[in-house]
Amino acid sequence: MGLGGKIDLVNGTPYDWLTTMPDKPYHMKTWSFPSTIPSGKTTTVYIEWDINTLKPSDDAGNVTFSLANTPYSFILQARAKNGFTLQVYLSNLTTINSAQRTTLPIGFKHDGRVNFVLAGTTAAGFTSSIVPVAWMQSTLGLIGERRLSAVCMPGSHNAGMSINTGQTPFVTEDQCLCQSMSVYGQLVSGSRFFDIRPVVAGGEFATGHYSMVGKAVGWQGMNGERIKDVIADVNRFTADNRELVIINLSHDIDTDTKYRGFSSAQWAALLEQLLALNNLVLFSNPTSVNLGDLTLNTLIRTRAAVLVLVDQNVPLGDFVNHGFYRSAQLAISDNYANTSDPARMVKDQLQKLQARAAGTFFVLSWTLTQVAAKDVLFRPVAELAGSVNPLLFGLLMGSCSKAVYPCVLYEDFMNADRGVAAMAMAVNAVFGQ
Repeated sequence: MGLGGKIDLVNGTPYDWLTTMPDKPYHMKTWSFPSTIPSGKTTTVYIEWDINTLKPSDDAGNVTFSLANTPYSFILQARAKNGFTLQVYLSNLTTINSAQRTTLPIGFKHDGRVNFVLAGTTAAGFTSSIVPVAWMQSTLGLIGERRLSAVCMPGSHNAGMSINTGQTPFVTEDQCLCQSMSVYGQLVSGSRFFDIRPVVAGGEFATGHYSMVGKAVGWQGMNGERIKDVIADVNRFTADNRELVIINLSHDIDTDTKYRGFSSAQWAALLEQLLALNNLVLFSNPTSVNLGDLTLNTLIRTRAAVLVLVDQNVPLGDFVNHGFYRSAQLAISDNYANTSDPARMVKDQLQKLQARAAGTFFVLSWTLTQVAAKDVLFRPVAELAGSVNPLLFGLLMGSCSKAVYPCVLYEDFMNADRGVAAMAMAVNAVFGQ
């Protein structure tokens, strides 16, 4: 009887990985690797331990990968003595967050998949799946002079919906919550682009997740983090990390008054509250600046930077002089698949990626939607996210090129392991320019 699962080996370096030592499995049922993992590609390998049902075995495997035309290598190891797991040993390789001869835990999921990402260059340094919190600062040597529209970063869909602070009668948390961590937790986990959907609830500004169900049922939804708490989360993070934070405001709803959009006075009140954000970025030409043309060095070399974006129809007034911008000034392109089927979502998003217009800030919406009654009743958003988030590691790199790659890797229920940040760093290392 075997116990198997997959590992996605993501080569985010400009060097092919060569299998330079023979595999030496000990009682491994399946332990086979290709001779080469090409630069900028992902190879998915199925691994299986040969176990008996009563007692775990001492199965073990080692495979060494050398980075072509460099002196560097690492070893992927399978170990079973303290539970079945995979790990990477940095035999003579140092990454930004891990020293030489460090062992990096990878884990293992029966009938699931785990991943290992190695990115970077010999000149700029390497990064791995063990990602520093301030990942942008740590890679400024590589991405600092790139335009914002040419940088890849993780993003949080419905970022404020990690808690329930009030709801309508006919919804559940399975339908409305889209994250497991607060905005602060998402920031620490690598997210830099935040979908914030403001609502008025009980006279207070909060985040929300609402939709019109139909005339018979009306608007249904839930409130999440309060805006004041989102502000506190961002300020707490930027106090310690000179990183870029993008807040995109949309889907405004006054739940106190017939679920209509915000009035001019309500927008003014919300923006006034958001002035409490530290590190808002100010420009002398706020209405005409092309945010996508700004480099990361311009934005964050010496300080943190917070960009707040709003829709074109929001009355900004004098707030344009205080750090608020139109989403069009970043040329955001965000079109979700509107399906609960993983295969359809993947096909839809990767096709849209290939059709990305030059200069746009392309958001890869790696999210599923509860579109049918059976989804609403039996498939929580967390379950949908869990079915597609791991697929990103195996499928993204093969759809990218120097000409086409995403700016935002947009997810529900972002994982705390910073794996998506590692993927963004791999995209930046191989394809960014």
